[in-house]
Amino acid sequence: MKRDSELALFDLERRIVQWDENRQDEESTQALRESVDAARRRSTDR
Repeated sequence: MKRDSELALFDLERRIVQWDENRQDEESTQALRESVDAARRRSTDR
């Protein structure tokens, strides 16, 4: 189960990077990265 959430986060990060390359919108990208980091912290706290 933990592995699945790690893969999902990795996939989400990859999509953020691709999206950022298409749209150079730094503020939105930073907010997305922070939410991914927060999700990763929550998943590793368990």
